[in-house]
Amino acid sequence: MIFVDRREELEALKKLVENKIHVLIYGLRGIGKSALLRKLKDELSPRYDVLIIDGYRISSLRDISDIIGMDIVDSKSAISKLLSLDEKVIIIDEFSAFFEVLSRDEELRSGENVARLFRHYLQERRERSGNSIILCGSNIGVVRRIAMRYFAPLFREFKIIRVGNMPLSSILELAQSYGIEREYALETAQLSGGNPLYAIKIIEEVLTGKTPQEALERLLSPSGDLDIYFSVLFESLDVDERRILYLISRGFRRYKEIKAKSFKDPAAALRKLELNGLIYRVRKGKKFVEYEITDRLFKAWLQHQEVPSLGKKDIKTIIITSLGFEALVRELFRAINREITIRDAINRELKLEPFISVYNLKRGAIEIDLVAFTRNQEAIVAEVHFGEPAGRKKVLQAIRSAKTIEEMGYRTKETLLISYFGFNKEAVKEAEKTEVKLLKEEQLREIERKLGISIGF
Repeated sequence: MIFVDRREELEALKKLVENKIHVLIYGLRGIGKSALLRKLKDELSPRYDVLIIDGYRISSLRDISDIIGMDIVDSKSAISKLLSLDEKVIIIDEFSAFFEVLSRDEELRSGENVARLFRHYLQERRERSGNSIILCGSNIGVVRRIAMRYFAPLFREFKIIRVGNMPLSSILELAQSYGIEREYALETAQLSGGNPLYAIKIIEEVLTGKTPQEALERLLSPSGDLDIYFSVLFESLDVDERRILYLISRGFRRYKEIKAKSFKDPAAALRKLELNGLIYRVRKGKKFVEYEITDRLFKAWLQHQEVPSLGKKDIKTIIITSLGFEALVRELFRAINREITIRDAINRELKLEPFISVYNLKRGAIEIDLVAFTRNQEAIVAEVHFGEPAGRKKVLQAIRSAKTIEEMGYRTKETLLISYFGFNKEAVKEAEKTEVKLLKEEQLREIERKLGISIGF
């Protein structure tokens, strides 16, 4: 896989290794963790001797023995001898699978005992000033469980880093590196949701002559690559979890809405889905909790599945309404759960607070990209643009949209123009004159950071 971006994460990892700090990296499948680790190894060499172990390729203690070139008689000696290689930076990819092999030992018998023993030898390694150990995992549920419960003592030994979606600008760069023209590269960036695996799947189809939309339709159709990928994930869930995912994908995001349409109390299933990273929760008050599906393409796949009581959406409609840049911006505004303050692209203050509803408005000839209402029924109105830097016409469109909302009887608190790739001089001049606030990639990513989420800007 071509390595694109992740420079911030890469530089942070290099500094941690230089200071002999142990690291735990986690994130969803396909997000680019393994590519990041391979790039890290390349940049650390030849200064450091780096050993990478793929947990999925370890099926017995013999495999570990062959990798480290030392005789191993049991799991205890495997951990001891592996962590005695002080001169090596050791990276264990998919560490939960690696720990599972070690837990088959008759003496250890459980992941808890493996973790305790691992911590013991890790502390000895630290006392000897051994180089960094880096653990990496895709099973977010496992990472969170072990961090919260019996593995917590082990994970206090690690700096924990979450790898989220790649910025849209990086997906654009990735698509163009394959020779795809800018128009299709821009569309690929939007449709991928910031996931490099999905981007590459779309790119592979585009290289055969399809448009990005046609590529995604093929991938999500029965027996398409992503249909198979998501089907395997979905089949691993129990019936209550599946029902909840279907409901959230259809727009039933509030807890009370999910409960009303569930066969039993959904609290336990919601907690499990959240623990496993399939959904995230946005709490905007004691009685105002919303849920959203973490993976946007998985959400699109769910919307396309036929459910007797919920129906299904046409894939073309899903792509247009749910997978563009506008939908991504609306998801970001829904995720705002407290008041935050940022500076817009020309350094003016903008305060954003939790919104009780966020949607796009289509009524006859009227089309507004984003309307977000506060608890006081004041509106934030935004024109959203993805492509070349926005011009003056986009500022004027934002103003017209705000006037439309006011004519409907609401007060417009702020008018925004959101353009991922920025603005030309005429747009800036008009915005200064009319007080339209300007947001680009930098501001969108700042909102993400302040909320502690990674949607993909």
